[in-house]
Amino acid sequence: MDFFLKEESVKFRIFIFSLLILFFYICAGTSLYYRERLLLGSLEEFNNDDVKYLRSADTLLKTGKFTYEDPEKSTVFIMPGIVLVLLPFVKIFGMAGAVLPFQIFSAFLMTITVYVFFQFAKRQFGNLSASIALVAMISYIPLVYISTLILTETCFLFCFAWLLYFSGIALAEKREKYYIVAGIAWGLATLFRPMIVLFPVVLLILWMQKKSSFHEMKRYATLLVIPFLFLLSPWWIRNAITFQRFIPFTLSMGNPMLLGAFINNEVDFELIERLNQNNLQYTDDFLWNNYVDMEFAKMVTEYHFRQDFWGYLKWILVTKTWLNFTDPYCLPGFYGLPILWLQRQHLFYMLCGLLGMLICLKKKKDSSFLLIFTVFYFALAHLSVLAYSRYMIPVMPVMILLGAEAVTTVVRKVDYS
Repeated sequence: MDFFLKEESVKFRIFIFSLLILFFYICAGTSLYYRERLLLGSLEEFNNDDVKYLRSADTLLKTGKFTYEDPEKSTVFIMPGIVLVLLPFVKIFGMAGAVLPFQIFSAFLMTITVYVFFQFAKRQFGNLSASIALVAMISYIPLVYISTLILTETCFLFCFAWLLYFSGIALAEKREKYYIVAGIAWGLATLFRPMIVLFPVVLLILWMQKKSSFHEMKRYATLLVIPFLFLLSPWWIRNAITFQRFIPFTLSMGNPMLLGAFINNEVDFELIERLNQNNLQYTDDFLWNNYVDMEFAKMVTEYHFRQDFWGYLKWILVTKTWLNFTDPYCLPGFYGLPILWLQRQHLFYMLCGLLGMLICLKKKKDSSFLLIFTVFYFALAHLSVLAYSRYMIPVMPVMILLGAEAVTTVVRKVDYS
């Protein structure tokens, strides 16, 4: 495993590591330039996720209580990953002072992340595709943007990159240690975003495709699950002690599901009132409110299916997927770039990725199936919630890897003709 390119030429190493250093300086320099202007909320009002994460870390340090919306109440609204990562920054620099140091740390994490994706492409597709993918990733403005935010995306993407990388090696080499490391990455990723919890289904499909025996699949699955259970068990124990019930991840899906139940995410409060025959009401208990949101989401979904089954199914399967994938997640005016430019860059990458899917399907490589099934996993995992481009940020490097393979294939065909 030539992870540090020791077997490559000096020129190639200089080229790759120069790009990575440039990317780090772009991400870190962006944070230094914008500073607190990139905070989505206010440290006085605590009105957005980023500032609430900072307050959660501060409250955890001062009281030992894991909170979110209300610093007086324990929560299971969010996963603990981002707050635990913020903890040392808040302890050393204070809540407000932690912003810039964490942004610099995020720039470092994002740089490692794109390098891991580069290594995946190098191992599976070769140097040319990997180099094209690296150039495309460091040029993709939303990746720079999310590295400046105090959200879960950067940390999750870091864990997800390692999960994909070691899953690819494990599938190819069938060595137990790689499944264990993949299981660690899977567990860590889940601590930031629980939607990744069913990712082993992708591996199961690939095991079946490779005609692995039941004994092999059981052994691989066990190796994945053991580190996952080890990493998640403290969270489960804490939830059981605090809330006297088993809560595997969070109880916060209600509102995204309710928004996603309405066509174009447009909430119709009058419809909710008409459907609310059990007179469910919101209270100051977030656990109950999550249950109410889930019930309302079921009512709205059933209503729309009764009214227009095929039209509503089209909204869920086709339109939601289109909205999730066709819009870049980036602040309008970031770097002074017009949103139209960002959209064109994003759509170009998406089209290259789709072309790459078709080419890779034709080649029938195991590694490309891992990428393709991963894209489908992300698409399917978010069908039940509101359409939001932020959810698809982690899968964009995967689309870029597929797109790079498409470009490489086209270039080689032109050279041979």
